[in-house]
Amino acid sequence: MNRLFVLLLVFVCATAYAGSYTGFSITNPTNDQGVRANDGNVTIHMSLQPALQSGHMIVLNVDGEDGKLNNATSGLTMELKNMSRGLHTIIATVVDKDGNDLIKTEPVSFHVLRVGGG
Repeated sequence: MNRLFVLLLVFVCATAYAGSYTGFSITNPTNDQGVRANDGNVTIHMSLQPALQSGHMIVLNVDGEDGKLNNATSGLTMELKNMSRGLHTIIATVVDKDGNDLIKTEPVSFHVLRVGGG
């Protein structure tokens, strides 16, 4: 009987922990924004409520590619380097230490504007 109670308590606590984020969004760039970046570097700003918990990371998916290898951070700002000219779509995900998705942003599409060489 005590084991059942402990297992139930662990399950309830784990579920509450995983679902404790109430809001997550990409605040900059905004959807369909043109971003002037002649060097191709674009800074991404995010908002998360409540704050990022210990052991969790933010992973940025760029144009459908898995960001877990290259684009992970423990902060709410991330710099994308040498982005090509044109349309790009990003989605940010908070993951736990085991790589499980906890919350995702809505996708944001933006246009990188670079002066053409010539």
